Amino acid sequence: MTRRRTSVYRCALQVTRGYPSLTVIRDLSQRVPEGSRLVILYLGDFDPSGEDIFRHISREAREKFTNVTLEKVALREEDIKRFGLPPVPAKRTDPRYKKFVRRHGNRAVELDALPPQVLLEKVGEAILRFTDLDAQARSNYEVFLFSSGSQLVDEALGSLRTRLLNAALTHLREDLDAEAQVAAAKEALRTYLKPQLTVPDDLQRRIRGELAQMLSSGSGWD
Repeated sequence: MTRRRTSVYRCALQVTRGYPSLTVIRDLSQRVPEGSRLVILYLGDFDPSGEDIFRHISREAREKFTNVTLEKVALREEDIKRFGLPPVPAKRTDPRYKKFVRRHGNRAVELDALPPQVLLEKVGEAILRFTDLDAQARSNYEVFLFSSGSQLVDEALGSLRTRLLNAALTHLREDLDAEAQVAAAKEALRTYLKPQLTVPDDLQRRIRGELAQMLSSGSGWD
């Protein structure tokens, strides 16, 4: 569901399943054009690791990019109160447990506790805050124009190719010595060779000339 929401705005969705590796950050740096601003919207659990992962991403991203904005969209501490999310005890075995408890107390909530529709709304609102809708709409329109034009050209080329092919086949069937060609193919097969059938040069020139004339006169569209 989240992927469909991000795809509308052509935003990349990266699932890290824990701390993102340096490879993830490096791949991200290769996808962002030089001089562009990078916006990272983070979704994670409200627990010792979830909070620290955001810190980790922030540090790594700021080391790799000169123009980067980071925001933790969910799960935030205020979301727990606002939506009445059920807390669970934070894991004592987490190395970041004591620091987390000092700041937030011994309660943790998983991102999955947030209703899906609420999560989608939060993601959508966050994306819109950083999106130039005019530019996005113009970009979508240009993509639409290119896609529509390409489809029309492909249809026209397919139809024209069929007509040109039929014209070429007509000449080949009428002007080639079929019996001689078949005999040559049969002889090659008898000696375990691949048949090497050919079209005489003068016939090739005549067919190319007629096809070119059809294209220049537009008769291939009839």
